[in-house]
Parts: sequence; structure tokens; C-alpha cells
Amino acid sequence: MDPGAATICSTPIGKPNFHYLSKMTKGLCLTFVLLPALAWGQWVNNSIFQRLTLAVDAAPVTADTRQATVEWKCINKKLTEKCLKYHNDLWFDFTVPQPGRYFLNVGAQKCGRGKGVQVVILAGRACETASYQLLQCVSTGLMDDVFVELPDLQPGQQYLVNIDGFLGDQCSFEIQVATRPLGRPHRLLKTDTVTTNVATRGKIVTVHWFVPDSLIARYESFRTYRKRPAEKRARLINTQPVLANAQGRFVQDYTLSDTLPGQGIFRYEVFGIQRVTEIPFLLSENTIWFSDTPLAPRVLVAQTTLTIPGSGNLSEPALLILYDAQTMEEKLKTRLRPNAPALDLDLSQLATIPKRLLVVIASDYSPQSREYYFRLNADGQWVRE
Repeated sequence: MDPGAATICSTPIGKPNFHYLSKMTKGLCLTFVLLPALAWGQWVNNSIFQRLTLAVDAAPVTADTRQATVEWKCINKKLTEKCLKYHNDLWFDFTVPQPGRYFLNVGAQKCGRGKGVQVVILAGRACETASYQLLQCVSTGLMDDVFVELPDLQPGQQYLVNIDGFLGDQCSFEIQVATRPLGRPHRLLKTDTVTTNVATRGKIVTVHWFVPDSLIARYESFRTYRKRPAEKRARLINTQPVLANAQGRFVQDYTLSDTLPGQGIFRYEVFGIQRVTEIPFLLSENTIWFSDTPLAPRVLVAQTTLTIPGSGNLSEPALLILYDAQTMEEKLKTRLRPNAPALDLDLSQLATIPKRLLVVIASDYSPQSREYYFRLNADGQWVRE
């Protein structure tokens, strides 16, 4: 190359389209990477042979499953056929410097249909499907920031990560391999020995929990989340440390207050964060209902048929639950088939017909659900609120 000459180079179509600008000045060659992308918009790690390597405890890596495809020759469907289906996946790999427990953290998810991602973690050699050992298969489709615990990893072993949009969703996300977990566990670890109480006064909710002496030393802090059934993510509303009194003993009683954003069903979850590992354990979960709408006037005759909106355009099987919206007593439940006609509920089978109803439709394949409120008007007709 002549001194002062500049060259722009690119790789062939079908491989990473890195563009370089090189310039020789007094024997010094400067190379600039201007654009790391594929010619047709796919992420480079759409192929297992161009997978991205995740360094332990490095900053999270951003990726996107849009326009990704499945490399079927590198998939061992027998390992995962009972867990998930592949649609548009990306590949990563990593190794660990020391034996022990590590975490795959997935966060900042943005998905076109709100389904979230699914994750497969393997030990083995890339595209040698007979060598694959399944470590984790996560198909819950959560949109929260979640982590997958990976105990007993060994140095010198290559680990492969395959991430796909759950039920064919298109998702961008951040991914990281780390020595500490971030977010919520993909599978809730529960303990049943914590006493909790939830009280409401208007929109003000007070959550109280008592941790017995046998457990309190395990935890360094608590996190409390609030979530409506239809929300894609749980909202972190409170974090507080485990306290000690003047005698140095751990405080066992904790309380928080929260203001509800409106009417509906709300679930409160309190997690205890373990010392050293920082793994959250679910200490309590409580569901409450709040309404700021007055009850309908008393009527003599109530319409005995309730038409459920949206029940005729379901793409997935679902469970429908009918509640008395005043007492939150479950009145009936029924299964909904995808692509079935709109459902008319027969309320005459109820011993008493409430004056206000809540209908919750929960998909079998997604953590999201729909909720509808109805009240009786003065003519005994059901009116959606």
C-alpha cells in the first residue's frame, strides 16, 4: 500500500459485513471498524459458527432476534422437544475461569407481542449435536429481567446458549454471564415459613411480613414487587436491608406501604435476598382486589347471559375465571379453545348472581392475561366498565 493511500474493504455477502478504513501514514497503519452488521440486517450470531462470546462479569451484550433463522443441523430437538419450539434463534458461548456457580442474566427485553424470550443452555461442541448436554431449558416467556442459575460449571468446558423469541416473538434483549444474579429468578424458589399480612385502606396497601429467627440470618435484604395480571413485567416497588437492633439481633418484622395506581387485581411478592449468593427466594405472595367504582343499584332481575369480549379471537388455549368483583370469590371457571366462537357465559347456573363481575382470561403459554369488569345497570343488563 502506498503511503497516504486509503482503502475501504468489506467481507463477502453472507458473512459479517465489517467495513474497514486503513491509512498508512509514516509507516503507521490505522484501522477503523465502522459498521459491524450483516448485509441483510441479521445479527452475526444468527449462525452458531459466528456466535458471540460472553466474558464472565463483562457488560451485558445487546442482541435482537428479528430476521433470525434456525440452523436446524445444529439443533438437537430430542433434548428440548418437551420444553420449547425453535423459531428465530441466536447463538452465544462462554467459558468460566473457576469451577462453581454462575448466572445467565437476561434483561431489557422488548418484544413485538410481549411474549419474552426462551433460553437453552448446553455443554458441548458447536454443531456437534451428539455432544450436547442440556443444562437448562427455559420456556416461560417472561418479560421481566430474569436470571438462570448455573451451578457446578467447570473451566475448560465450552457452554453454548441459544436464545429464541417465545412462541415466535421477535425480541431485543441484553444478555450477560456473571457471578451474581440480576433481576428475578426464572423459576420462583419458595419458602412457606414466613408470616405475611396485607391490609388495604382505599388505595393505600400495607404489606407486613415476619421472618422467623431460624431464617432471618440467611437474608441481607428484601425486595417487593407488584404486578397486575395483564402487565408484562412486575414492578419493583421497595427494597430494604435486613436491620439489626441495639443488641445486635436481626429485626424480624418488616412493613411497607404502597399506593395503588387504580382499580384491579394486584399481586404482591416479597423476596428475601440471600447473603453471599444474592439469590432471591420468594417469601410471600398475596393477591388483592381494589375498586373505586360504586356498586350498581339493586335490581330485581339480572340478565343471565354474559358475552365475553375477545374470547372469539384467541390464538392460544386459555383459562377463563369468573369472580364476584366485590368479594373476589371465584364463581366459575372454564377452558377456552383457540379460534372458537365468542363465548356466552350462562350465569343461571350460579346460586346467586353478583351485581359486579370480573372476568380474567389467562393464556396457557404466556404470563400475561386479560381482565374485564362488568356491572348491572338499572335494567338488569350487563355493562362493561
